[in-house]
Amino acid sequence: MEQFEIVAVKRSGNGNLTNFKLNNGQELNYEETIQMVQEEKIKGVDIVSRKDKKIIRSNPDGIEGNNFSNFPTF
Repeated sequence: MEQFEIVAVKRSGNGNLTNFKLNNGQELNYEETIQMVQEEKIKGVDIVSRKDKKIIRSNPDGIEGNNFSNFPTF
């Protein structure tokens, strides 16, 4: 199964992640991204639950460049 990578992010006015762009050019909203991560179609990210909310985050590997805060925006 082909796995995609997130290459850019979009944020709301208050800084929350709202959309993600994959390396194939596809743009996904937050819920679509969660679904694809759960189906193991996107690599390098995890979903954690905090206060009954699902949070998408990059895998904790100590590499600053692959943290969403360092991703380009679109």
